[in-house]
Amino acid sequence: MLHTKKDNNTLIRNKILSEHLKKTMIPTSHPFFCDLKSFHYLKPQVNEFLKASLMTNKSDIDVPRSLLFYGPSGVGKSYLVNSISSQYNLPIYNLNIETSKDVSDMFKKAAFCPNSLIYIDSLHLVTENRLTILQKIRENISLMNTGIVICTSHTKNEDLKNIFDYEIMVRIPTEKERREIICDLIKEIKPDLNNSLLNDIAKRTPGFVPGDLKRLFRRSIAKSIAEKTELNYEIIDLSLKEMRKETSAVTFDDVGALEEVNLNCK
Repeated sequence: MLHTKKDNNTLIRNKILSEHLKKTMIPTSHPFFCDLKSFHYLKPQVNEFLKASLMTNKSDIDVPRSLLFYGPSGVGKSYLVNSISSQYNLPIYNLNIETSKDVSDMFKKAAFCPNSLIYIDSLHLVTENRLTILQKIRENISLMNTGIVICTSHTKNEDLKNIFDYEIMVRIPTEKERREIICDLIKEIKPDLNNSLLNDIAKRTPGFVPGDLKRLFRRSIAKSIAEKTELNYEIIDLSLKEMRKETSAVTFDDVGALEEVNLNCK
């Protein structure tokens, strides 16, 4: 295919923009929370579980081995799991559930590595042979004498009861927590952004989870690069308006972690 000089210039420009974007965009591994500040409400429960399961010499059945994080997509469940793994130097075994045999094989594999972390993601997506698979998870957890199991799910269905030692809801952040997340996301990009502007963005993003805020700033950074200007409030404001147009209204049925709020509102 032939390209005109104009086409070639466009291709070169897009390539340069792409390279700049890769260098300046917030990386996927960038933490949502500085020192887990925005997870302060979870610390007592998480620390209680970790202290009982990891900081003890016991290896009997009384030691809690399993934890369920449940809450809407993007609130930071996977981030919490990876943070626990990193902080306590626990090798992660990611279990992609397809059959009950996969469950048994993964638990056997992890048993050879003391103090490992078996991570089972998105239990809400398990539909085929669900009861059989959940039963197999329950059985294998009961046989563990080292390490921990952490599962995540958007919802806490009835069939998940009596499987895990701890069940912790990871909720949508409050306005104060959103401000902390925003500060952490932009501290290396635009540390001098006015405090009143940060407060305004936090106020205008009710219902936004950390993943939403991360996408907001990814989009804003891309715009600032394309326009060859510094990141500023006007660009963030435009990105926010665009995101609102693209996002459909969320119902209680979509946000399974808010069962109690749903019941109180009926």
